[in-house]
Amino acid sequence: MKKSFIIFGCMFALTLSCNQQNKQYDDSYAETILLQYLTTVNNPQGTCLNLIANKDTCFTTSGLATNSTEAEKNAQCTTMRTSSQYNTMSTISQTCVFDCQSKDWSYKQSSGECKTSNITSLVISSLSNNVVLSCIRSCFSPTSNIVTNENAAQLLLFNIIQNGD
Repeated sequence: MKKSFIIFGCMFALTLSCNQQNKQYDDSYAETILLQYLTTVNNPQGTCLNLIANKDTCFTTSGLATNSTEAEKNAQCTTMRTSSQYNTMSTISQTCVFDCQSKDWSYKQSSGECKTSNITSLVISSLSNNVVLSCIRSCFSPTSNIVTNENAAQLLLFNIIQNGD
């Protein structure tokens, strides 16, 4: 009987210890999410304009001049933000998704991919880039909203233009 009580006591102590560790992890995760939320810039229109500027720079480098005016770029961003893919998102989520794509286009420019690729391969490279898709999925992790690669790819600039939204 004494031996059973000791085993039960050890198991109870171990359970309490595990629960405490889980609580510490949960608290740490909540703090990380809150910090991410508080430090995220909330400027979807400006981030979208930056995305378009980086894409245009890449396209110009690859031989396709883009001569959109600022008004046209602003209209394009407004249209994107009100499209079915974006209109249910928070402005912080929109900002995050645009930032992921902007970084992708900037990387293509700095790596020289814009110089050596045609437009079709540049677009395909975005659609198949796991770093970009992972970045987009991370935009929704604070809300525990799971985004598949297919869903993330639907948020890319060219899918929205192609769908006419």
